Amino acid sequence: MLKSALQDIQKIGYTTFVKKLFFFKWQIFYLAIDISRFKQMKNSVAVEIQPIDRSFIPEVIDFIKPLGHYGSHPELILDEYMEGTCKGYAAIENGKTIGFVWFADKLASPNFSSPIMRFTWEYFLTCDSDVFLFDIYIDPNHRKHNKGFNLATRFLNELAKFGYKNGAAFVFQNNTASMKMNERLGFSLVGSIIIKRFLAFVALRGSRFSFELSNRNFWSDLIDEMNI
Repeated sequence: MLKSALQDIQKIGYTTFVKKLFFFKWQIFYLAIDISRFKQMKNSVAVEIQPIDRSFIPEVIDFIKPLGHYGSHPELILDEYMEGTCKGYAAIENGKTIGFVWFADKLASPNFSSPIMRFTWEYFLTCDSDVFLFDIYIDPNHRKHNKGFNLATRFLNELAKFGYKNGAAFVFQNNTASMKMNERLGFSLVGSIIIKRFLAFVALRGSRFSFELSNRNFWSDLIDEMNI
């Protein structure tokens, strides 16, 4: 666990780590979208959409590990999703994974290790949305020439055909590309929180420290301002 945390610190650099330790402040935006309107949309990308089950997890890991998404231990995050009865779709092109979406409805029982994810899940349970989209990821090499937007639309089309009508999601303030994409897709802003403190930094880095923090009530120190 400590080795994993040190590796994370080395990746971002010690100067950046110290700045985040003392001055860390991050805003998370909560979004909503009408998924049902995607049901009749024509598919503009010729990719195969495949449900993700445990037999497909190794292929997802092979796809995502070189890209650094989910940090240095994606297998732990993905196992967490599967244990919590979350669902996923992968986009396959020419036999290779080029993106995926992870989601959960209110029948799921996720046990997210990240405090941010746990808090967001509790928020989702109180809102009118029937599906929580907590990760839409597309290979950076397939985001150009409108392909990333078309893939995201295809994922939403699959969710609409699955019967979902309203979706909830969140995005971090520094993810400007995702913010622009969400705006094009039709997501609307419904609230936000501003987070401070070192504990948030550790959790957001995906460190295994988050398991130690799972039973501690530190939200009063973690959340500086809330607007939901």
